[in-house]
Amino acid sequence: MVRLDSERLIIRQADWDDIPAIVDYLKLNKAYHPPFEPIRDADYYTDDFWQKKLSRQERELLKATNVELFLFRKLNPNRVIGKIGFSEIVRGAFQACYLGFAIDQAEQKNGYITEALQPSLLFAFTQLKLHRIMANYMPQNIASARVLEKLDFTIEGTAKNYLKIADKWEDHVLTSLTNPETDRV
Repeated sequence: MVRLDSERLIIRQADWDDIPAIVDYLKLNKAYHPPFEPIRDADYYTDDFWQKKLSRQERELLKATNVELFLFRKLNPNRVIGKIGFSEIVRGAFQACYLGFAIDQAEQKNGYITEALQPSLLFAFTQLKLHRIMANYMPQNIASARVLEKLDFTIEGTAKNYLKIADKWEDHVLTSLTNPETDRV
């Protein structure tokens, strides 16, 4: 089980007891997140979906193909306030993944995502042994752009019609961060 700590947050994999808190978080943000995410099936917001997903998550962590972490405030460790995902981890000569993140609408502008990403990125570089982390965002998503800029992600360009978000193909700004330790090798 992955668990990371920052000053105000616990960043960790979910366990079975967290399923109601995950579903609550998703339902609370059902109107807020969709402009930035693919369309979700109705079952995404159910306990049954997350029971299956957590079973897959354990296998994916063992194979180091995907890692999903949830954010909890230390002052309220039973409520999910966000999530971070390292997905589509590729090994071999690439040693890279995609980064995704989201925060509860009520917790915006508190710096939680930036705070949570600092130890999470370190985990990805040191424990997952990744060289490159890619994070892409829609040009109108200024909040994500600012987070990635603060964390020294480099803009590499723009991809036209990159991902289907809210049932529409959207352009995305492509960014990446490379592991400073492997950059020296």
